[in-house]
Amino acid sequence: MSLKMKTKGCMTYLTELWSRLRSRLTWSPRLEFPAWRWARNFEWISRTHFEGRAIFLRNKNKHKLLSNLDIDTDRNQTDFQLNKFKSSKYTLFSFLPLNLLEQFRRAANFYFLVTMVLTWVIDAPISPESWLMSLLFVVIITMVKQGYEDYLRHKEDNRANRRKVSVIRKDEMRVMTSENIQVGDILYLTEDQEVPCDVIVLSSSHEQGQCYVMTANLDGETSLKTRFSTSLTKQAKTTKQICSLNGCIECENPNPKLDSFLGRLSLWSCQEGDETEICALGNDNLLLAGTVLKNTKEVYACCVYAGTQTKISLNSKITKNKFSTIEKSLNRYLIFFVAILLTEMVVSTILSFSFDFEFYKGPDLYLFSLGKVLHFFGANKEAFLNMTNIKRSEHRDNLPSILGYEVAQDYPHAPYIQNESVWYLDQLDEITFVRILEMFLLWMVLYNYIIPLSMYVSLELQKFIASQQFQWDYKLYDEERGQPAICHTSDINEELGLVTHLFSDKTGTITKNEMILKMFCDNGHIFEVEDSPVLKWNHFMTILCLCHSVQVSDGQFVASSPDEKAILEFCRENNFVFNGEFIDGKVVVTAKGIRYTYEKLAELPFDSFRKCMTVIVRDIDNVIHVLSKGAETTMFDACTSGDIEKTDQHINDFANLGLRTLVLGYKTITQEQYQAFDNALQTSSQSFVNRAKFVREVYQGMEHDLQLVGATGIEDKLQDDVVETIQDLKKAGIKVWMLTGDKKETAINLGHSAGLLTDNCALIDLCDNSDPRDVTTLISEIAEENSSTIDGKTPALVIDGKSVTSLFKNTESLKHLEKLALKCETVIACRLSPIQKSQLVRMMKSAEPTILTAAIGDGGNDVSMLQEAHVGLAIIGKEGTAAAQASDFAFTKFKYLRRAFLVHGHWYYVRASFLIQFSLYKNIACFTGQLFYMFYTNYSAQTLFESTFLVLYNTIYTSVPVMIYAVLEQNIPEKTLMSNPRLYRQNRGNALMSRHYLVKWILLGIWHSLVSFFMWIFLYDKLQESDRDFRSLQTVVAQTVVFIVNFKVLLDSKHWNLILFLSVVLSSLSYCLFTFAFHFFFPYDNFLVDSAYYLVYTDLLADPSMWLCTVITVVIALLPDFLIQVFNDSKYQNKPKYNKTVPFVDPVI
Repeated sequence: MSLKMKTKGCMTYLTELWSRLRSRLTWSPRLEFPAWRWARNFEWISRTHFEGRAIFLRNKNKHKLLSNLDIDTDRNQTDFQLNKFKSSKYTLFSFLPLNLLEQFRRAANFYFLVTMVLTWVIDAPISPESWLMSLLFVVIITMVKQGYEDYLRHKEDNRANRRKVSVIRKDEMRVMTSENIQVGDILYLTEDQEVPCDVIVLSSSHEQGQCYVMTANLDGETSLKTRFSTSLTKQAKTTKQICSLNGCIECENPNPKLDSFLGRLSLWSCQEGDETEICALGNDNLLLAGTVLKNTKEVYACCVYAGTQTKISLNSKITKNKFSTIEKSLNRYLIFFVAILLTEMVVSTILSFSFDFEFYKGPDLYLFSLGKVLHFFGANKEAFLNMTNIKRSEHRDNLPSILGYEVAQDYPHAPYIQNESVWYLDQLDEITFVRILEMFLLWMVLYNYIIPLSMYVSLELQKFIASQQFQWDYKLYDEERGQPAICHTSDINEELGLVTHLFSDKTGTITKNEMILKMFCDNGHIFEVEDSPVLKWNHFMTILCLCHSVQVSDGQFVASSPDEKAILEFCRENNFVFNGEFIDGKVVVTAKGIRYTYEKLAELPFDSFRKCMTVIVRDIDNVIHVLSKGAETTMFDACTSGDIEKTDQHINDFANLGLRTLVLGYKTITQEQYQAFDNALQTSSQSFVNRAKFVREVYQGMEHDLQLVGATGIEDKLQDDVVETIQDLKKAGIKVWMLTGDKKETAINLGHSAGLLTDNCALIDLCDNSDPRDVTTLISEIAEENSSTIDGKTPALVIDGKSVTSLFKNTESLKHLEKLALKCETVIACRLSPIQKSQLVRMMKSAEPTILTAAIGDGGNDVSMLQEAHVGLAIIGKEGTAAAQASDFAFTKFKYLRRAFLVHGHWYYVRASFLIQFSLYKNIACFTGQLFYMFYTNYSAQTLFESTFLVLYNTIYTSVPVMIYAVLEQNIPEKTLMSNPRLYRQNRGNALMSRHYLVKWILLGIWHSLVSFFMWIFLYDKLQESDRDFRSLQTVVAQTVVFIVNFKVLLDSKHWNLILFLSVVLSSLSYCLFTFAFHFFFPYDNFLVDSAYYLVYTDLLADPSMWLCTVITVVIALLPDFLIQVFNDSKYQNKPKYNKTVPFVDPVI
């Protein structure tokens, strides 16, 4: 084999080895959970080559079952991981290398690491140790933070992995830790025990095989959910019977769909000739990890997903990180400052070789430069001669020297050139490529301090403290429930001050989600509950009492739907009491003292496609009743008899009163019809392909030919101060959208009640357009109108889910919808699915770059909307907290939005923007002096500041005051912000991070640098007369910069307090203290101090003129800042305090 082939093979092996090593060292959700990924079209796509998995009960008789059941091991996975949860990134041994690797993958940290290495490689005037200390400060702070976070993750992992669980192994019960559970193990669970992994229920202590679980750990809902044993195993009640089962569970790959599971169970006795029994498995058979078993003594269940492949683990990693607008501006700032840095480096390098006395600059300079460049890239002597065509003999004779080769005997030495300008520099140096590169890097080392390394740590610390302040705010604390506000992220605090569009759910968000049945329609007649109507046991009351999924626990109704709970409470108040569902599958209702017993045959749960639910029961006369309820859009199509037209009018009346409506339907079927339905349901439930679609079609086949019985109108009251909150948000320039699943009339009525719609609004109705072409044509005509008003009124859009679906199918129609939505003050979207809510949010996010969206909701159906918006806010419900867990910020009442936006949002944005701009400004104010110093040092790359000052400037001398400002500043008092919401508009469009403000800060920084440097240059003659050298100049310039920068914080603050004042004074004095210590206690060289500075500052401290000049310099430097403040204050004071269109309240400055 040739050397070339060997080399290629070696390189291939090293590449593969590095890839494997990197995959082990890199932590990411994709590597932790490799089976699934989130697609752009909101679908989950498998990334494993297996089509499914085959799980053998108790992992026994595997080979027999494989051959008998014809399971393809190439298509079905049969080996699985243990039930070990791992959310931590590091171990004790890997923490240091992996954390350092992660930190130096950041561009900023890597840049400063390279610069530190350069200070060691080249002859830099700055101590490498000073760079090391600066870098260590940032790295250690970040390392401590990330280490603590990973420690908490380790604690949570250990809690989950070391729980004791009873498992059947080798036909006997064993107690082991959760992390040793294998897929296929059969677990024995008892009441109040937390489920350790995703399991299929085989049997339970209840006769019918059902069990009850609480999902509070998953979604915060305390209502109990019912799960069922498989039909083939529910009679196996003992360990011996369970051990006699031999079979295989075939199911889909791990995925994060909490409401979906597809599988089937095959049982075989392992005896030749015996038939295999098969039953379908669905979500009703699955217990998720983290749920708690309730009202059930014991359960036997088989593990199907373990460890990081459980559904809850996969769901914990699907959310994407959100980046604030201010961070994006910071990235642009840094690019600009890098450009400034490169410009300074190039200009300084050119000046160094043009005017520095150390270098020879003759007519043949280009030969030196070109020759060195060519030699650097490997060109030999002959190539150089050919390229330059040198004819002059003196140049040819100097080639060895030019090219850097050793001088041969037949080539004379390069002539000695005496430095005539500066006697002590001796011989002139030649200009070579290496020397140019070295000088360029020297200037980079000196100038790169213009980019503040510590700013990232300061910003991260400020955001963390701000998130705690949000949670500590007692005015966001709900005393009734003892619930404070919650902040789940510190990355986007300042976004609260930049919101332009708010997308709000209706039920439970704007309303209280406390349902009361107010009106109902029975056989075409309207009844008001307040009138105490006389009720009797008929089809209407039968549907109200039996068509639901409510459970009874200790005499209380436990319901996942507040509508169902409100209906049953109404029934109980009128002596129609639902007694609950019993072990034998019987449901009992006591109607005015008479006990009615039914056998519950089937429950067809509600889904967003059918928009209804159905319960099938058999009475004591063996009559089978089909009881349905749902939205009128579905139920009217399903009903073939009854007074549909009159009921429709009553429903519209209910909706106009702001009531939530349900339509009730009824029919009876024969045993043969039910048996055919049950057989079709069993067949469709066993399908692995499109099971949900087939099951839904079977449901719809039963839910037709109904008799219309009546309708209900349920009131959901507005939350406290909703109207005032929405009005203030509109004054603040925030456009409020309401996205709901309710009927159009209900949504419009509530829009008027909540203040979203006013008399000055012109409604644009795009609902009830069944033909997609109609709505597309209509919206294009409206969007093309140039006027922003309609007949002098502000446009408000009302749209429904059908129209949204039609418009999103066409790109041009979608653009028209964007254009129309931008014109509208308010948009009300009704009959929306959860995915449509997130689609509307995404549409507005991409409509204009200045739009910043916030979404608020309270239910699990709002999660996708909250995660799609720039800022996700949630109302913490009394029962369900799924939205709160997925949000960025959460609180208990809608009215808290006003304080979150107007006060916290304003302050957070002002503080964060000041921190970033001040961090950049103070480095300009300090290190631009290095550029001026170049002109006084022969362009020779000498440092203006000593190494210890470079370490402490951004860490101790100037970091505390700006951090106190960024935590405590209140540029406008909260009372003023709350009483004048229009002040919120000041920061719209990220105003404080605009180019205007950037230029202002840069100019102020340059001015302060000019004053602090040239004032002392002007006074330097006095310093020389006092036998003080340039080290005295460096010391006083550094002191002046520290004083100017710190006192500027005090000057810019509108909220003086003792902590801020002390931080400014003590930070300024810290320079004096540390510099005195370094100059007094270190007479010899060390890694901290150069002995040349010994007693320099001690002498300066004793000089009164130094202090007088310092005060004068600080005052002159800060005079423009003071005048700017006076000018800004006068602008506020000259504004009219009373204005009929824009009322103004003077801020306290």
